[in-house]
Amino acid sequence: MRLFLVLFWLTSANANEDVPIPDFSTDTLNKWVDFGIDSMNKVTINQGYDPVAMDDVEKSFSVSGLLFTYEASFRLTSGILNGLSTMKRTKDIVYSNNDTHIHISLPLGFDTLTVEYNYKVKVLMMKSGGNIFGKISDCSLELDLVVDMATLHITETKFHFNQLNDISVTFTGNIFDWITNKLVSVVKPILIPGINRVLQYLTSKGLDSIANGYNDGIDQVAEYSKSNKGEINDFLQKCSEMLQGLSVAN
Repeated sequence: MRLFLVLFWLTSANANEDVPIPDFSTDTLNKWVDFGIDSMNKVTINQGYDPVAMDDVEKSFSVSGLLFTYEASFRLTSGILNGLSTMKRTKDIVYSNNDTHIHISLPLGFDTLTVEYNYKVKVLMMKSGGNIFGKISDCSLELDLVVDMATLHITETKFHFNQLNDISVTFTGNIFDWITNKLVSVVKPILIPGINRVLQYLTSKGLDSIANGYNDGIDQVAEYSKSNKGEINDFLQKCSEMLQGLSVAN
């Protein structure tokens, strides 16, 4: 159906016909956007960005005991960020249109985002290790697009990544109970900026890739329609007659 509509618009435009912008409903555009997001999620997996490796982290800190303050250090390795392929539309899109363009605002987020690390911690001469599991729940994006109805090209006019403010962290393994709370307070401020950078870079890169791929595809269809205008018009005419026949039969 999407290809049928694209061919219809392009052949009509090539014939210099006055083609009105379809009266899109929010529900229709939601479905088109969901289709695009699903395509991007598949690309994310195919390109090896879900899961994606995270940089190692190492830091020294202090732990206050009953009588003394102890010097400590930790190291995070084998970090993995999961869930970049779970992007979704979080609300209905907002759109407006005129004779030449459709303006679309997309509220986006992720269904599930998690981060995992191996950790080693040292306090004085004592050592411990295990795993860290983090769950991210407040990641959202705002994307504005413009569709040029003369070419059907998409242009990105706004990309805003809402920075993470918090992440829930759970430690597993033989960690000293008395420094767990301190370690959480040290780890969170270090993890969040790194996660923000990875999410913003890969999400922006993925959206650009989808938009460019779509525009290239539209150009190829347009070129094909110019070279095969007669055949396409015959095909569309037959489709129209078939649909009319089905309508009468029903």
